[in-house]
Amino acid sequence: MANTLTLTDGTTTLNLLDATNYEVREGGLTIPEPEIQSTFAEAPQRHGETLENVRYGNRTITMSLNVKGSSPPQVEHNIHALELMLHTARQDQLEGRTQRVQLSYRKNNAARTLTFDVVDGRVVLPDTTHGIIIQRNAVLGVVLTLTCKPFAKGTDVWLAKATGAIRRSATFSAGAETASASGYITDDGGMFIENE
Repeated sequence: MANTLTLTDGTTTLNLLDATNYEVREGGLTIPEPEIQSTFAEAPQRHGETLENVRYGNRTITMSLNVKGSSPPQVEHNIHALELMLHTARQDQLEGRTQRVQLSYRKNNAARTLTFDVVDGRVVLPDTTHGIIIQRNAVLGVVLTLTCKPFAKGTDVWLAKATGAIRRSATFSAGAETASASGYITDDGGMFIENE
């Protein structure tokens, strides 16, 4: 099975690996861990500090694309389609609507597809002094930067990079509410929480 990488708003889906309209350049996809913001407090009468709070920030996913088309107007249309997706994501976020714009990614032979909610982003065209340069019906090196919620969603939720193949279970309680979750730390460095 080949890699899949799509950007969708629920109505329109852009296949970023179709090689006809979009193509990720070699080494051009970066999906880092979300930023972790930890708060520490001094512990009286003790060495060091104690952890008070951990908060995950958004995840910034970056890709370098070649945007293609059958003609220069089609190339411009494909660039505009990316910008329109990001406008939709931004408007959903600003107006408090459920996120419609999602990035879905699956590596070769992976059992799970990671789906990230996109909250903002930018399309940066190559630096030129004379506007967009379309060569052979393509613009090379378009940088797409997506600001996504920290964790992927779907059947499984991507948490953070880890190592090993360990199963974990936990029960969480808050007042009268109780929830259970179990998951695996996978061999490829991810942790998945299964919906129960």
